[in-house]
Formats: sequence, structure tokens, C-alpha cells
Amino acid sequence: MSYMVLFGLYFIVCQIIVTKKWFPAFLRRQNASGTTLQQMGLIALSIVVSTLAHLGWELPVMVTVFGASVIAGKYRDVFEKMEKGQKV
Repeated sequence: MSYMVLFGLYFIVCQIIVTKKWFPAFLRRQNASGTTLQQMGLIALSIVVSTLAHLGWELPVMVTVFGASVIAGKYRDVFEKMEKGQKV
């Protein structure tokens, strides 16, 4: 139960980081599909590292939550530009 509360708080922190654009600049410069592919690679890498180092399931979950927040923020920005009639 405590894991659920901590991951819920972590999710909220990730959403704040993405909303305020406090994440690295190279993630902000990429297009949405590039960000999605990069996050999928990071998730796979975290699974491999976690398996080889016997770290458990927490690391892949944290990477997945942060990656999903970044991807959702990127697509949110794209759709906001589309709604305003800007070129995407």
C-alpha cells in the first residue's frame, strides 16, 4: 500500500516537472514520435539493468511513469498547437 502512495506522489511530481518544462532540453527539442521511441528505449534499458543488477521492479516502474509523463506532455503540446491552427 505504501508503494502505491509513493508512486502516486512520484506521478504528481513527474507531471509538475513536465508541465513546468523542467526536464532536459534535448527532450523538449525532439518531435513527439522521437520522444516516444526514446522513452521506449529507456524503459527497455531500465528493465535490462534492473534484471541484471537484481534491483527489483521499482526502477522500471519509475522510468515508465516519467516516460509516460514526458510523452503525454509532448502530445499535449502538439494538440494545443493544432487547436490554435499552428503548423505542427
